[in-house]
Amino acid sequence: MTTSEAGSTGDDLRGVVLAGGRSRRFGDRDKALATLDGRTLVSRAVDAVASLAARPPLVAVGTASRRALLGSGIGRPVEYVFDPPGTGGPVGGILAAARATEAERIAVVGCDMPLVTTEAIRWLAGQSADADAIVPVDEGGQLQPVFAVYRTTALTAVESRLTSAALFGLLDELDVHRVPVASAPTEGGVDRALTNVNTPADLERLRDGTDSRG
Repeated sequence: MTTSEAGSTGDDLRGVVLAGGRSRRFGDRDKALATLDGRTLVSRAVDAVASLAARPPLVAVGTASRRALLGSGIGRPVEYVFDPPGTGGPVGGILAAARATEAERIAVVGCDMPLVTTEAIRWLAGQSADADAIVPVDEGGQLQPVFAVYRTTALTAVESRLTSAALFGLLDELDVHRVPVASAPTEGGVDRALTNVNTPADLERLRDGTDSRG
């Protein structure tokens, strides 16, 4: 099996959507429930990871009240996970997903990444067979750990050593394989997969087709 094939299919890789954020920059609306081309942002992310495993995707919602809020915006079966005590943010969702699955690896995407595709996820997962984390590096040289693949045993092993909920603090504890998005095939849409929606203006640019990524 080649590196690009390793771990890219089958139930060793389970999809996770991080949906516990408070949408502070999105005004009085919840961005996860905002729509693009008739589908909520959270449902687009869920659909992208749904075919990675036979079991339903995991959706990290932080709290039970947020689960109730988002349930109407997801159009397929999912399993919800909640932040472990003392954690929060993306780290809480990632750790909760690692606890909840028997899959060897989890493929994590944010609910505010409406252009992510299954093909982009599979390509990223295939870039290393044994790293603790596979994280893309964008065109500006920045790591993008909210669209990444993590080894579940590595996550559970370092959980007790984390001293904060900082995502880059988690990466410091892991063997990270960095993948420049420039190395991805153009047709895979990996660069566009990193597009995220933080504000209503971001969403309008996508609706208008004027987003800088395409």
